[in-house]
Amino acid sequence: MSWTRGDFTISTFPTEPGEVESSLFTIDGELMSLSHRRRFCDASGLPLFDLCRNKTGVTWFARLPGAPDNSEPIAIVAPRFYPLKDKIDVYVRNAAANGEEEVLQVRGLDVWKIKTHVYLNGNLAMVIERKTKLGIYVGKGPEWIVQVAQGLDLLLVPVIISIMAYTMYDTTSGSSYTGGHGTETDRRKSMHV
Repeated sequence: MSWTRGDFTISTFPTEPGEVESSLFTIDGELMSLSHRRRFCDASGLPLFDLCRNKTGVTWFARLPGAPDNSEPIAIVAPRFYPLKDKIDVYVRNAAANGEEEVLQVRGLDVWKIKTHVYLNGNLAMVIERKTKLGIYVGKGPEWIVQVAQGLDLLLVPVIISIMAYTMYDTTSGSSYTGGHGTETDRRKSMHV
């Protein structure tokens, strides 16, 4: 995964000699947007969803392209306060389980933000490893290698990496979002962008 000025390309990782990377997704960020809106597209350029946050908040919301800002998001990303390490909760509705809410727990393993694990129901679902420790300090954007458990939706990878890149240089204050608890009205208020 490459990162330049808020834009990303997510590609396959060659595992055999002579194998070539192929693009899976692209992310186009609006740099001057107060909500830090990002458009996620497939390899052909068709939009899949948008990811943005409240102008003054830290919780991120993924919505289908063209959906109103007050519509039900398809995923909610809640960074948590955790000094010097990544700690993010990603809330998604599992279509295979009648829309039951699932929580992916993104947990950094070191203060250099080199290695991060993602857990689903206590099981390791994804391993994220930054390729170089010092590359981000010498003018080169970070690149990650991500291993994903079979059956996990690959669209979750760019969502998580996008937020990790955004919080690379700071420890954000924590999101107050705690999942689908409360009434529908309470959830809609917390989801307004």
